[in-house]
Amino acid sequence: MSGIDRDQLDAAFDLYGGGDFTILDADSTALPELPVQWRGVVGASSADERRRAALASWNDEFLGLLPRFADALHTRLLDVRAISSPAEDQPMLVYILSGAADPYALWIGWSPTSSGSDDPPFFEALPAPAQTFLRDVHAGFSAPDAESCGLTPPSDMTTMAQWAECPDGIPDWDGYGWEDCAPIDSRRLLRVTGYGADYSLCVSPDLPAGQALAYSDGELHVRPFAAELDRIMSLPVEV
Repeated sequence: MSGIDRDQLDAAFDLYGGGDFTILDADSTALPELPVQWRGVVGASSADERRRAALASWNDEFLGLLPRFADALHTRLLDVRAISSPAEDQPMLVYILSGAADPYALWIGWSPTSSGSDDPPFFEALPAPAQTFLRDVHAGFSAPDAESCGLTPPSDMTTMAQWAECPDGIPDWDGYGWEDCAPIDSRRLLRVTGYGADYSLCVSPDLPAGQALAYSDGELHVRPFAAELDRIMSLPVEV
C-alpha cells in the first residue's frame, strides 16, 4: 500500500490547527540533509517499508518503558512520512496513527541532530533509555504542539520556574499541597512534557530514580515516570 498521501496528511494536521509542510520522498527534487537512519523512510515506496525503517531506530529499552504506546505503534501506526517545514530548520518525521476519537493522531519526531551539544539542566534525572532516545532517535517526540503526549524537544525543556517565568522560583510553591514528598525547589524540576497550564510532568535529581512529579489541576503527585509517560502518550489512541 502507498500509505498516507498529501491530502490525508493535510486532513490529519487540520485536526491540530493545520500545518505548512512538504513531504520528502524519493521523488523530491531537493532533499535537505537527513539523519542516516531516516534514509530508509524517505526512499521507501510503501507505508510498510516506511514504518519498518522508522521503528528500526527506536531503542528497545525505551519501548520497554511504554508497553501501551508500544502496542499502539505496532497496531495503529498507519504510516511515517518525512517532512520539511518553513517553521523548522531541520526535517522531521511524522508518525500517523489511527486515533481513538479522531481519524488520525499525529506525533512529530525531531531530528536527533537538532538539539545541539548542550543538555537541559537535570537532564540526567531522566531514565537512561529516555536519554538515549532523545539523543539518538528523536530529539523530541510529541504532538504537533511540540509539548503534549510525548517528550518535549530537549532544546525547549526548561525548569518549572523558567516555564512559569519565575526565575527565582515559583511564589508559594511550598504551599501547593505536597502529599507524596517534601517540597522540591521549582528551579530543580525539569519539565519534560505537559499540556499548557493544565498538566506538567517533571523529573528532578531530588526525586528517587525512576520517579517523576506530575502537576495536574493544581495538585502535585509523585508518579513512576515510565507509567505516567506511557499513560499520557497513549491518550489519543486509547478509548
